[in-house]
Formats: sequence, C-alpha cells, structure tokens
Amino acid sequence: MVGETVQILDPASKQVIAEAEVDKDGNVLASVPENKPYDLNIVGDRDIIPGEGIENEDIASSTMHIALFDYAGQPVEEGLKVTVTGNATTYEFHTTADGSISPQLPDGVYDVEINGQKFSAHTLRWIDLAHEGGSPFEFQLAPDDSELDYNVIEQARQNRTRPSESDEE
Repeated sequence: MVGETVQILDPASKQVIAEAEVDKDGNVLASVPENKPYDLNIVGDRDIIPGEGIENEDIASSTMHIALFDYAGQPVEEGLKVTVTGNATTYEFHTTADGSISPQLPDGVYDVEINGQKFSAHTLRWIDLAHEGGSPFEFQLAPDDSELDYNVIEQARQNRTRPSESDEE
C-alpha cells in the first residue's frame, strides 16, 4: 500500500477528516480533531493491476542499472568510459553526473569494465525496477590497478594520519 492515498473518515458523519499518503513503512500519519476510532478509505488505485497500461515492449525490455563509486565512497566522475560485454556483443557507455549507467540491453549477464577493473552484473526488466525499488548494482573501484595496501591503511589509522601522509615518512 506504500504510496496509496488514504482518507480518514469520521464514522458518525462519514465526513472526510483528513487525507494522507501511506509512507515507505506502511504507516498513515494524519492530524485528527479527536482521539477516537476513525474509518479509513483507500482512494483510487487499489484496483490497479501492476503493469496494467504498460506496453509489452516496456515490460519485456531490460535495463542494467549500475552505480559506481571511488575508493572513498563518492560517485565516480561524469564521462568515464564503461565497457559492457555479453551476448556476444560489446557496448560502450559513459557515466552520468551521479556516477551511474542505466542502458537498455537484451536480457542476460554482462561483464562490466571501468578503469581496468571488471565486475559482473545482469539486466532487470523495467517492470521489476518499477515495482521493486530499482536499486542499482553498486561497485566500488580501487584507487588504481593495484590492490589496497591494508598495512599502510592500518598504520595510518593507528597514527591518525592519511595513508598518503604516512608514505612520506
């Protein structure tokens, strides 16, 4: 029921006292004039079937939704080249301002390469993205082609310095 509009009705007068939208946790929050039981009426969309009114091509089309972050957890810069390979085809995309790509591709599993680092992701149907929140695959990139040196990071943590500062000693 998340996102549905609910009317709060006075049971005696059948008057609408308030309207509220069901929040992401399924709660309805509204101010009412008295502390007493009220009736609820779900407005409108309760009889709509998910996917109704959506063309078959939209339901069948698949999207790969990927968010890319740098080693510090910030979205990668806009315009980085991302190579996606699968189904015997290679595609080239560039990251958006929020560090993501969302191309429509044929169903399947793909290899994703950015800055020499490889990941694996699969497509999702548009209808699944729309009804399941559409959260992207999230991949964090290492600072460069080498592995992180956890000894340097731990030493920096103990000395309360940045890893780059401890390298200068």
